[in-house]
Amino acid sequence: MQTIQLAITQPEYRATLEQLLRVNGGWSFQTVETPDLSISGVVVVDDAVLDRMPHPLAHPERVVLITHRDPSKLARAWDCGIRSVVYYSDQANTTVLAILAATLRIPRPRLAAGTPGGEGPSRGGGHAFWPHAAGPFAILRPRRDCACRFVHKQRESVL
Repeated sequence: MQTIQLAITQPEYRATLEQLLRVNGGWSFQTVETPDLSISGVVVVDDAVLDRMPHPLAHPERVVLITHRDPSKLARAWDCGIRSVVYYSDQANTTVLAILAATLRIPRPRLAAGTPGGEGPSRGGGHAFWPHAAGPFAILRPRRDCACRFVHKQRESVL
């Protein structure tokens, strides 16, 4: 499990987020003043901490920014390449979803084929789909070698 670094200057929001991370899935997290970008995992910062971080960011896809609805701060996040921005006015559950999304964007080390969760026909244990052309739209159909045929069979019966 990767560590989530929380570098949030507002103590109330930080405490709420810590509680949600503790309750919802037992996330491994640490509260820091300044995030260490050499540690793999998601980095959750607010705009005050972002201003202190070195630029350009090495891996902006793993950064979740919590900020106010200020166009200049949003432009700065855009310039840094940050993909996940949550507002202080949003519920903390929204921030947890942004953390989950950032976690899914982090590249995982590849395992050997044939090992549980290893690289194989289904590309790392995920749902394997082949796109099929149908006019201007692509229809996703399960590959024959996908390990999750039951889920795909149910989906096909609905289509």
